[in-house]
Amino acid sequence: MILNQSSQLRLMGIAADCDSASRIVRSHMDCVDVMLLSCAVIGAAEIEIIRNAQPLSTLVLTGTHDDQSIVTALRAGARGYLTSFAPDQHLIRAIQLVESGSAVFCEVVAQRIGSYLIPFQENPCNSAFPMLTDREAEILRLIAQGLNNRQISCHLVISDKTVRNHITQIFSKLQVPDRATAIIKARNAGVGVKWRPLDGAVR
Repeated sequence: MILNQSSQLRLMGIAADCDSASRIVRSHMDCVDVMLLSCAVIGAAEIEIIRNAQPLSTLVLTGTHDDQSIVTALRAGARGYLTSFAPDQHLIRAIQLVESGSAVFCEVVAQRIGSYLIPFQENPCNSAFPMLTDREAEILRLIAQGLNNRQISCHLVISDKTVRNHITQIFSKLQVPDRATAIIKARNAGVGVKWRPLDGAVR
């Protein structure tokens, strides 16, 4: 109801169970920006949905906020984690932030998020992918944030050909076949994710 009433969002499909969710994700992968996963608990089926949805961004809406559930969802690729009693306006804003490349959390999760990321906070790319040069690590971070080759070349003030050459080396060193797989691998390691609490979120 909340999504249908919003003039800023377009609802592409609703699934009542995990199997239906997986089918909708597969059939609309090219035209969906965010998957909202509403569930009572984070179980194996929910984690599988999050993983299968990548590189689609997933926002989890649940009443469960124990450390194990939060960490498991984030490791699976979730880009946001809200309690199921988030106000309507916070839900809409959270979806927009996740779509833009940010990661959002309700206050109770945001208060703990630093402890989950301590090993990666200083330089997640160097920690996760030490085989990359500094330039390759920077390009991987920009790729994970959703920038295309032209945007990367403008941002770093280098030629498109140089960007392509670096990306070829990145794919080879990460042993990934394409950009989407590289994004998944990078984001799972905390690279390119802009961690943000949701302003005014409830506990």
